[in-house]
Amino acid sequence: MIEATPEEIARGADIVMIDGRPMRPSSGYELVQRRQGNLLDSEQLSIMESYKVDEYWTAGSTPAEVMRNQTEAMEQLRKTANVAQTVESSYRDMGYRIEQMPNNMQEAIKVINNNSLSPAARAARLRELGYETPGDFLNKVTSRIGAIREAKMK
Repeated sequence: MIEATPEEIARGADIVMIDGRPMRPSSGYELVQRRQGNLLDSEQLSIMESYKVDEYWTAGSTPAEVMRNQTEAMEQLRKTANVAQTVESSYRDMGYRIEQMPNNMQEAIKVINNNSLSPAARAARLRELGYETPGDFLNKVTSRIGAIREAKMK
């Protein structure tokens, strides 16, 4: 439970009063973002993110559908990389020992975020950085999310 904002209350969020404060349910990821809790099932979070990218990358029967779906896959990959960065930095801020992402992974995230490149161009750049496919990069990023359960305090 986290304290509900006035905007959430105005939107009609489900709240309960605890010690005179309006509280609402929260996800483990949201608590990690706020540096107020840990992920109980980091592996499930990584699996959920992987599914989204995998579904889009290979979908489409026309060139336009393929382009649209690969663009969406890259957007989901960008979100997944953002989740990984957020989880890792939040855990670091809470005092956990988390190694920095390798340089090629940090560079790959910049490539994924570069919307001026087509999905195919981003996939080619990922290959240059050592990732066979966007799915390969995805597996490496999500493995970092899943491994967070092993994090130890400094």
